[in-house]
Amino acid sequence: MFIRYGFLSAGLFLLIASFVLYRARQVEPETPWIVFVSDRDGNDEIYRMRPDGSHVERLTYARRPDFSPVWSPDGEWLAFVSYRDGNPEIYKMSASGSSPQRLTHFPNDDYAPLWSPDGKWIYFLTNRDSNTEIYRIRSDGSKEERLTDSYGDDFGIAFSPDGEWIVLTYDDFDQTDVYKMRSDGSEMQNLSRSPHYDYAPVWSPDGEWIAFVSERDRNSEIYIMRANGAGQRNLTQFLDEDYAPAWSPDGEWIVFFSSLNRYAEIYAIRPDGTDHTRLTRNFERDFYPSWSPDGQWITFVSERDGSSEVYRMLPDGSQQQNLSRSRSSDSSPAWSPTIDFPWRWWVLAGGGIMCLLLSVLCRRCFLRSPHARLTAYVSATFHMSSP
Repeated sequence: MFIRYGFLSAGLFLLIASFVLYRARQVEPETPWIVFVSDRDGNDEIYRMRPDGSHVERLTYARRPDFSPVWSPDGEWLAFVSYRDGNPEIYKMSASGSSPQRLTHFPNDDYAPLWSPDGKWIYFLTNRDSNTEIYRIRSDGSKEERLTDSYGDDFGIAFSPDGEWIVLTYDDFDQTDVYKMRSDGSEMQNLSRSPHYDYAPVWSPDGEWIAFVSERDRNSEIYIMRANGAGQRNLTQFLDEDYAPAWSPDGEWIVFFSSLNRYAEIYAIRPDGTDHTRLTRNFERDFYPSWSPDGQWITFVSERDGSSEVYRMLPDGSQQQNLSRSRSSDSSPAWSPTIDFPWRWWVLAGGGIMCLLLSVLCRRCFLRSPHARLTAYVSATFHMSSP
Protein backbone atom coordinates (compact mmCIF):
# COMPACT_ATOMS: atom_id res chain seq x y z
CA MET A 1 0.00 0.00 0.00
CA PHE A 2 2.80 2.39 0.85
CA ILE A 3 4.40 1.57 -2.49
CA ARG A 4 1.10 2.31 -4.19
CA TYR A 5 0.87 5.59 -2.26
CA GLY A 6 4.37 6.52 -3.38
CA PHE A 7 3.54 5.82 -7.03
CA LEU A 8 0.32 7.81 -6.69
CA SER A 9 2.10 10.86 -5.24
CA ALA A 10 4.87 10.70 -7.83
CA GLY A 11 2.31 10.39 -10.62
CA LEU A 12 0.32 13.38 -9.38
CA PHE A 13 3.49 15.43 -9.02
CA LEU A 14 4.68 14.63 -12.56
CA LEU A 15 1.24 15.30 -14.02
CA ILE A 16 0.86 18.69 -12.40
CA ALA A 17 4.48 19.66 -13.04
CA SER A 18 4.11 18.80 -16.72
CA PHE A 19 0.96 20.92 -17.00
CA VAL A 20 2.58 23.86 -15.20
CA LEU A 21 5.68 23.76 -17.40
CA TYR A 22 3.49 23.56 -20.50
CA ARG A 23 1.48 26.60 -19.43
CA ALA A 24 4.61 28.55 -18.51
CA ARG A 25 5.97 27.99 -22.00
CA GLN A 26 2.79 29.52 -23.41
CA VAL A 27 3.33 32.69 -21.38
CA GLU A 28 5.68 34.47 -23.76
CA PRO A 29 6.29 38.21 -23.94
CA GLU A 30 4.01 39.98 -26.39
CA THR A 31 5.42 40.61 -29.85
CA PRO A 32 7.07 44.04 -29.69
CA TRP A 33 5.89 47.15 -31.48
CA ILE A 34 7.72 49.90 -33.30
CA VAL A 35 6.13 53.33 -33.03
CA PHE A 36 6.93 55.97 -35.62
CA VAL A 37 5.76 59.32 -36.94
CA SER A 38 4.15 59.66 -40.36
CA ASP A 39 2.39 62.36 -42.35
CA ARG A 40 0.62 59.81 -44.58
CA ASP A 41 -2.77 61.12 -43.45
CA GLY A 42 -2.06 64.81 -43.95
CA ASN A 43 -0.04 65.87 -40.92
CA ASP A 44 2.39 64.26 -38.48
CA GLU A 45 0.66 61.54 -36.49
CA ILE A 46 1.90 58.62 -34.40
CA TYR A 47 1.57 55.06 -35.68
CA ARG A 48 2.75 51.66 -34.60
CA MET A 49 3.63 48.45 -36.44
CA ARG A 50 5.09 45.04 -35.77
CA PRO A 51 8.85 44.56 -36.27
CA ASP A 52 8.24 43.03 -39.69
CA GLY A 53 6.19 46.03 -40.83
CA SER A 54 2.79 44.32 -40.45
CA HIS A 55 -0.27 45.45 -38.48
CA VAL A 56 0.22 49.18 -39.02
CA GLU A 57 -2.10 51.08 -36.68
CA ARG A 58 -2.73 54.80 -36.36
CA LEU A 59 -2.62 55.88 -32.70
CA THR A 60 -3.33 59.62 -32.77
CA TYR A 61 -6.07 61.55 -34.55
CA ALA A 62 -5.41 65.26 -34.21
CA ARG A 63 -5.63 68.12 -36.65
CA ARG A 64 -2.26 69.38 -35.48
CA PRO A 65 1.08 67.49 -35.45
CA ASP A 66 1.85 64.75 -32.91
CA PHE A 67 5.46 63.55 -32.73
CA SER A 68 8.42 62.41 -30.56
CA PRO A 69 6.83 59.22 -29.14
CA VAL A 70 8.76 57.51 -26.33
CA TRP A 71 7.86 54.31 -24.50
CA SER A 72 7.35 53.98 -20.76
CA PRO A 73 9.68 51.37 -19.22
CA ASP A 74 6.81 48.90 -18.77
CA GLY A 75 5.64 49.31 -22.38
CA GLU A 76 2.15 50.33 -21.29
CA TRP A 77 2.30 54.04 -22.16
CA LEU A 78 3.67 56.47 -24.72
CA ALA A 79 4.68 60.03 -23.99
CA PHE A 80 4.71 62.39 -26.97
CA VAL A 81 4.54 66.01 -28.08
CA SER A 82 1.40 67.50 -29.57
CA TYR A 83 0.38 70.82 -31.10
CA ARG A 84 -3.30 69.96 -30.72
CA ASP A 85 -3.84 72.74 -28.18
CA GLY A 86 -1.92 75.39 -30.10
CA ASN A 87 1.66 75.01 -28.86
CA PRO A 88 3.92 72.00 -28.19
CA GLU A 89 2.88 70.27 -24.98
CA ILE A 90 3.72 66.92 -23.37
CA TYR A 91 1.00 64.29 -23.60
CA LYS A 92 0.75 60.62 -22.80
CA MET A 93 -1.53 57.84 -24.05
CA SER A 94 -1.80 54.09 -23.72
CA ALA A 95 0.28 51.94 -26.05
CA SER A 96 -2.87 51.33 -28.12
CA GLY A 97 -3.57 55.06 -28.50
CA SER A 98 -6.40 55.25 -25.98
CA SER A 99 -6.71 57.54 -22.94
CA PRO A 100 -4.69 60.54 -24.22
CA GLN A 101 -3.87 62.95 -21.43
CA ARG A 102 -2.29 66.39 -21.53
CA LEU A 103 0.43 66.64 -18.89
CA THR A 104 1.92 70.14 -19.28
CA HIS A 105 -0.03 73.39 -19.45
CA PHE A 106 2.13 76.35 -20.38
CA PRO A 107 1.97 78.84 -23.27
CA ASN A 108 5.59 78.20 -24.29
CA ASP A 109 7.10 75.12 -25.94
CA ASP A 110 7.50 71.81 -24.05
CA TYR A 111 9.15 69.02 -26.02
CA ALA A 112 11.59 66.04 -26.12
CA PRO A 113 9.94 63.86 -23.43
CA LEU A 114 11.93 61.07 -21.76
CA TRP A 115 10.69 58.57 -19.17
CA SER A 116 12.71 57.90 -16.04
CA PRO A 117 13.79 54.23 -15.79
CA ASP A 118 11.35 53.64 -12.90
CA GLY A 119 8.46 55.08 -14.92
CA LYS A 120 7.50 57.60 -12.23
CA TRP A 121 8.67 60.76 -14.03
CA ILE A 122 8.67 62.20 -17.52
CA TYR A 123 11.56 64.57 -18.20
CA PHE A 124 11.28 67.19 -20.92
CA LEU A 125 12.78 70.35 -22.34
CA THR A 126 11.07 73.73 -22.30
CA ASN A 127 11.78 77.31 -23.34
CA ARG A 128 9.32 78.76 -20.84
CA ASP A 129 12.24 80.47 -19.03
CA SER A 130 13.51 82.26 -22.20
CA ASN A 131 16.22 79.61 -22.65
CA THR A 132 16.06 75.81 -22.86
CA GLU A 133 15.86 74.15 -19.46
CA ILE A 134 15.17 70.63 -18.17
CA TYR A 135 11.99 69.94 -16.23
CA ARG A 136 10.27 66.82 -15.03
CA ILE A 137 6.67 65.97 -14.21
CA ARG A 138 5.02 63.00 -12.56
CA SER A 139 3.68 60.56 -15.12
CA ASP A 140 0.16 61.34 -13.90
CA GLY A 141 0.70 65.07 -14.58
CA SER A 142 1.27 66.14 -10.97
CA LYS A 143 4.26 67.70 -9.21
CA GLU A 144 6.15 69.47 -11.98
CA GLU A 145 9.76 70.38 -11.08
CA ARG A 146 12.45 72.52 -12.69
CA LEU A 147 15.82 70.74 -12.61
CA THR A 148 18.22 73.18 -14.31
CA ASP A 149 18.60 76.93 -13.96
CA SER A 150 21.29 77.90 -16.44
CA TYR A 151 22.40 80.93 -18.37
CA GLY A 152 22.59 78.88 -21.56
CA ASP A 153 20.63 75.97 -23.02
CA ASP A 154 20.36 72.46 -21.55
CA PHE A 155 19.26 69.69 -23.91
CA GLY A 156 20.04 66.20 -25.26
CA ILE A 157 19.36 64.26 -22.07
CA ALA A 158 19.89 60.51 -21.47
CA PHE A 159 19.63 58.36 -18.33
CA SER A 160 22.30 56.14 -16.86
CA PRO A 161 21.20 52.48 -16.74
CA ASP A 162 20.59 52.66 -12.97
CA GLY A 163 18.54 55.85 -13.31
CA GLU A 164 20.73 57.76 -10.86
CA TRP A 165 22.39 60.11 -13.34
CA ILE A 166 21.49 62.10 -16.43
CA VAL A 167 23.92 63.17 -19.15
CA LEU A 168 23.07 66.27 -21.11
CA THR A 169 24.46 68.89 -23.42
CA TYR A 170 24.97 72.41 -22.10
CA ASP A 171 25.51 75.34 -24.46
CA ASP A 172 26.50 78.59 -22.78
CA PHE A 173 26.65 80.39 -26.17
CA ASP A 174 30.44 80.34 -26.00
CA GLN A 175 31.17 76.61 -25.93
CA THR A 176 29.14 73.40 -25.70
CA ASP A 177 30.05 70.55 -23.35
CA VAL A 178 28.70 67.25 -22.07
CA TYR A 179 27.57 67.43 -18.45
CA LYS A 180 26.01 65.02 -16.01
CA MET A 181 23.77 65.59 -13.01
CA ARG A 182 21.76 63.58 -10.54
CA SER A 183 18.24 62.66 -11.60
CA ASP A 184 16.93 65.34 -9.23
CA GLY A 185 19.08 68.03 -10.90
CA SER A 186 21.81 68.17 -8.24
CA GLU A 187 25.59 67.68 -8.58
CA MET A 188 25.96 69.18 -12.05
CA GLN A 189 29.41 68.32 -13.49
CA ASN A 190 31.19 69.22 -16.71
CA LEU A 191 32.56 65.98 -18.18
CA SER A 192 34.02 66.79 -21.60
CA ARG A 193 35.63 70.19 -20.80
CA SER A 194 36.47 71.04 -24.38
CA PRO A 195 36.56 74.50 -26.01
CA HIS A 196 34.77 72.98 -28.97
CA TYR A 197 31.31 71.58 -29.62
CA ASP A 198 30.55 68.34 -27.67
CA TYR A 199 26.99 66.99 -27.70
CA ALA A 200 24.59 64.00 -28.07
CA PRO A 201 25.84 61.91 -25.10
CA VAL A 202 24.57 58.34 -24.56
CA TRP A 203 25.43 55.86 -21.79
CA SER A 204 26.83 52.41 -22.40
CA PRO A 205 24.56 49.59 -21.12
CA ASP A 206 26.90 48.91 -18.18
CA GLY A 207 27.00 52.59 -17.21
CA GLU A 208 30.81 52.73 -17.40
CA TRP A 209 31.18 54.74 -20.62
CA ILE A 210 29.56 57.65 -22.42
CA ALA A 211 29.64 58.03 -26.20
CA PHE A 212 29.17 61.50 -27.66
CA VAL A 213 29.82 63.65 -30.72
CA SER A 214 32.66 66.16 -30.74
CA GLU A 215 33.89 68.76 -33.23
CA ARG A 216 37.27 69.23 -31.55
CA ASP A 217 38.98 67.70 -34.61
CA ARG A 218 37.39 70.21 -37.04
CA ASN A 219 34.63 67.82 -38.02
CA SER A 220 32.04 65.80 -36.10
CA GLU A 221 33.52 62.58 -34.70
CA ILE A 222 32.32 59.86 -32.33
CA TYR A 223 34.13 59.96 -28.98
CA ILE A 224 33.82 57.95 -25.80
CA MET A 225 34.84 58.70 -22.24
CA ARG A 226 34.51 57.22 -18.80
CA ALA A 227 31.39 58.11 -16.79
CA ASN A 228 33.53 60.56 -14.81
CA GLY A 229 34.89 62.26 -17.95
CA ALA A 230 38.27 60.50 -17.98
CA GLY A 231 39.80 58.63 -20.90
CA GLN A 232 38.34 60.68 -23.75
CA ARG A 233 39.26 59.33 -27.16
CA ASN A 234 38.22 59.64 -30.78
CA LEU A 235 36.81 56.42 -32.25
CA THR A 236 36.12 57.38 -35.84
CA GLN A 237 38.93 59.71 -37.01
CA PHE A 238 37.59 60.18 -40.54
CA LEU A 239 36.99 63.14 -42.82
CA ASP A 240 33.23 62.53 -42.86
CA GLU A 241 30.81 64.04 -40.36
CA ASP A 242 29.74 61.37 -37.84
CA TYR A 243 26.54 61.66 -35.78
CA ALA A 244 24.00 59.95 -33.50
CA PRO A 245 25.95 57.20 -31.69
CA ALA A 246 23.83 54.32 -30.31
CA TRP A 247 25.16 51.47 -28.15
CA SER A 248 24.14 47.88 -28.81
CA PRO A 249 22.30 46.33 -25.84
CA ASP A 250 25.32 44.14 -25.04
CA GLY A 251 27.72 47.10 -25.24
CA GLU A 252 29.83 45.44 -27.93
CA TRP A 253 29.06 47.90 -30.76
CA ILE A 254 28.29 51.53 -31.42
CA VAL A 255 26.31 52.36 -34.55
CA PHE A 256 26.18 55.86 -36.04
CA PHE A 257 25.63 57.56 -39.35
CA SER A 258 28.28 59.32 -41.37
CA SER A 259 27.61 62.10 -43.82
CA LEU A 260 29.76 63.26 -46.73
CA ASN A 261 28.36 65.87 -49.09
CA ARG A 262 24.62 65.15 -49.28
CA TYR A 263 24.79 61.39 -48.66
CA ALA A 264 24.66 59.56 -45.33
CA GLU A 265 25.45 55.95 -44.49
CA ILE A 266 25.28 53.85 -41.32
CA TYR A 267 28.40 52.36 -39.77
CA ALA A 268 29.27 50.23 -36.75
CA ILE A 269 32.41 50.30 -34.66
CA ARG A 270 33.72 48.61 -31.52
CA PRO A 271 34.04 50.78 -28.38
CA ASP A 272 37.83 50.43 -28.66
CA GLY A 273 37.74 51.86 -32.20
CA THR A 274 38.31 48.57 -34.06
CA ASP A 275 36.17 46.72 -36.61
CA HIS A 276 34.90 49.84 -38.33
CA THR A 277 32.16 48.44 -40.59
CA ARG A 278 29.95 50.07 -43.19
CA LEU A 279 26.41 48.70 -42.97
CA THR A 280 24.49 50.56 -45.70
CA ARG A 281 25.54 51.45 -49.26
CA ASN A 282 23.23 53.84 -51.07
CA PHE A 283 23.55 57.08 -52.94
CA GLU A 284 20.91 58.53 -50.65
CA ARG A 285 20.57 59.24 -46.94
CA ASP A 286 20.42 56.45 -44.32
CA PHE A 287 20.49 57.91 -40.82
CA TYR A 288 19.46 57.76 -37.13
CA PRO A 289 20.07 54.06 -36.37
CA SER A 290 18.65 52.48 -33.21
CA TRP A 291 18.78 48.96 -31.78
CA SER A 292 15.99 46.57 -30.95
CA PRO A 293 16.00 45.73 -27.22
CA ASP A 294 17.28 42.22 -27.91
CA GLY A 295 20.06 43.48 -30.19
CA GLN A 296 18.84 41.39 -33.13
CA TRP A 297 17.87 44.30 -35.39
CA ILE A 298 18.83 47.87 -36.22
CA THR A 299 16.12 50.25 -37.34
CA PHE A 300 16.95 53.41 -39.25
CA VAL A 301 15.45 56.02 -41.55
CA SER A 302 16.24 55.93 -45.25
CA GLU A 303 15.42 58.12 -48.22
CA ARG A 304 16.47 55.51 -50.83
CA ASP A 305 12.89 55.08 -52.07
CA GLY A 306 12.27 58.76 -52.73
CA SER A 307 10.79 59.60 -49.34
CA SER A 308 11.70 59.11 -45.71
CA GLU A 309 10.94 55.51 -44.69
CA VAL A 310 11.55 53.29 -41.65
CA TYR A 311 13.87 50.37 -42.39
CA ARG A 312 15.43 47.55 -40.42
CA MET A 313 18.50 45.36 -40.95
CA LEU A 314 20.54 42.77 -39.13
CA PRO A 315 23.57 44.02 -37.17
CA ASP A 316 25.89 42.96 -39.99
CA GLY A 317 23.95 45.11 -42.49
CA SER A 318 22.16 42.23 -44.23
CA GLN A 319 18.42 41.75 -44.79
CA GLN A 320 17.62 45.43 -45.20
CA GLN A 321 13.86 45.83 -45.35
CA ASN A 322 11.47 48.75 -45.81
CA LEU A 323 8.98 48.48 -42.95
CA SER A 324 6.74 51.52 -43.31
CA ARG A 325 6.29 51.29 -47.10
CA SER A 326 4.57 54.59 -47.86
CA ARG A 327 5.32 57.50 -50.14
CA SER A 328 4.94 59.94 -47.28
CA SER A 329 7.49 60.95 -44.65
CA ASP A 330 8.00 58.30 -41.95
CA SER A 331 10.52 58.85 -39.14
CA SER A 332 11.38 58.52 -35.44
CA PRO A 333 11.11 54.72 -35.01
CA ALA A 334 11.16 53.54 -31.39
CA TRP A 335 11.00 49.92 -30.19
CA SER A 336 8.76 48.90 -27.33
CA PRO A 337 10.79 47.66 -24.35
CA THR A 338 11.35 43.97 -23.72
CA ILE A 339 9.46 43.01 -20.58
CA ASP A 340 10.46 40.00 -18.52
CA PHE A 341 7.19 38.69 -17.11
CA PRO A 342 7.94 37.74 -13.49
CA TRP A 343 4.56 36.08 -13.20
CA ARG A 344 5.86 33.27 -15.40
CA TRP A 345 7.99 32.23 -12.45
CA TRP A 346 5.02 32.69 -10.10
CA VAL A 347 3.20 30.16 -12.28
CA LEU A 348 6.04 27.68 -11.82
CA ALA A 349 6.30 28.36 -8.10
CA GLY A 350 2.54 28.06 -7.70
CA GLY A 351 2.60 24.73 -9.51
CA GLY A 352 5.28 23.43 -7.19
CA ILE A 353 3.33 24.52 -4.11
CA MET A 354 0.19 22.89 -5.53
CA CYS A 355 2.06 19.61 -6.00
CA LEU A 356 3.29 19.74 -2.41
CA LEU A 357 -0.16 20.47 -0.99
CA LEU A 358 -1.75 17.69 -3.03
CA SER A 359 0.91 15.26 -1.86
CA VAL A 360 0.19 16.16 1.78
CA LEU A 361 -3.55 15.95 1.16
CA CYS A 362 -3.22 12.52 -0.46
CA ARG A 363 -1.16 11.28 2.48
CA ARG A 364 -3.68 12.55 5.02
CA CYS A 365 -6.58 11.02 3.15
CA PHE A 366 -4.70 7.75 2.95
CA LEU A 367 -3.88 7.60 6.67
CA ARG A 368 -7.38 8.64 7.73
CA SER A 369 -9.20 5.98 5.78
CA PRO A 370 -10.22 2.83 7.84
CA HIS A 371 -8.70 0.53 5.30
CA ALA A 372 -5.42 2.45 5.38
CA ARG A 373 -5.29 2.40 9.21
CA LEU A 374 -6.01 -1.31 9.31
CA THR A 375 -3.37 -2.02 6.69
CA ALA A 376 -0.82 0.12 8.54
CA TYR A 377 -1.68 -1.63 11.88
CA VAL A 378 -1.35 -5.12 10.42
CA SER A 379 1.87 -4.21 8.69
CA ALA A 380 3.34 -2.73 11.87
CA THR A 381 2.22 -5.73 13.95
CA PHE A 382 3.72 -8.11 11.45
CA HIS A 383 7.07 -6.32 11.50
CA MET A 384 7.11 -6.12 15.31
CA SER A 385 6.37 -9.81 15.71
CA SER A 386 8.90 -10.87 13.14
CA PRO A 387 12.24 -12.17 14.55
